[in-house]
Amino acid sequence: MHKRNIVSLVPAFLLLIFCAEFLPLAAQQSGSATEHRKLLAIFAHPDDETMAGALLAHYAHEKGTGVYLAIVSNGEKGVMPHTRYSPGEELERVRIKEAECATHTLGIHAPILLGMPDGGLNNVRVLAELAAKLKKTIAEVNPDAIVTWGPDGGYGHADHRLVSAVVTQIVQEMGKPRLFYAALPKSRMPESTSELRFPAPFVATSDQYLDTRVRVSRDDETLARKSLACHQSQFRPESMERISDLTEKVDSGVAYLRSWSGGKKRTDLFR
Repeated sequence: MHKRNIVSLVPAFLLLIFCAEFLPLAAQQSGSATEHRKLLAIFAHPDDETMAGALLAHYAHEKGTGVYLAIVSNGEKGVMPHTRYSPGEELERVRIKEAECATHTLGIHAPILLGMPDGGLNNVRVLAELAAKLKKTIAEVNPDAIVTWGPDGGYGHADHRLVSAVVTQIVQEMGKPRLFYAALPKSRMPESTSELRFPAPFVATSDQYLDTRVRVSRDDETLARKSLACHQSQFRPESMERISDLTEKVDSGVAYLRSWSGGKKRTDLFR
């Protein structure tokens, strides 16, 4: 090839490099720039987001809203009888994949994994490390609202309770953003949830404290049901059906939450 021809190709080559290096970043920044408001869900383990699945799907499909999920532990000790997985790295990899499946199904950002020890949060130093990681995550995402477990932890799980306490501590210290606890309305809960086979009964919240009620669609509930199906290492198919059926019956098209700071009744986390 002649030297003149080689020289003529240089600008095109440089343009190709520029596109490969910078256009993906620009596209990513552009997508972020279209998010005028952000919701950050913070839960203890992969599969905990199902507590607010329909709510996350609802906001994920609202224009200009970015929905993020931070998962404190990768759930490496969550061995269930119906699977062949051993606790440790193998199960951790599986549960991370399941979390990625769930976020993709809900239409939200890929999970933010904090990598804290499963079942090992009840230590002063560990809790201090968790607080530091959550502060960093909240600063990076810069959400307008946060959703997490209430003080009950759903059914009393220690990791759930501790995550709720640390998130509350951070918001209390920072003075922002708005904090909401995902909840189950006492008036709509059945007398027993033993058929779900959780270690302890689910704890309901008195309706008088449920000051935030967001309408969710049938499509949102369907996406929540499909996202739960991602967590095959934790639930048998029949258990998934029972959980989804009970959730849809209790919620009946409404996501119930309690605002940590109280105040006016809301039908939207951002207003």
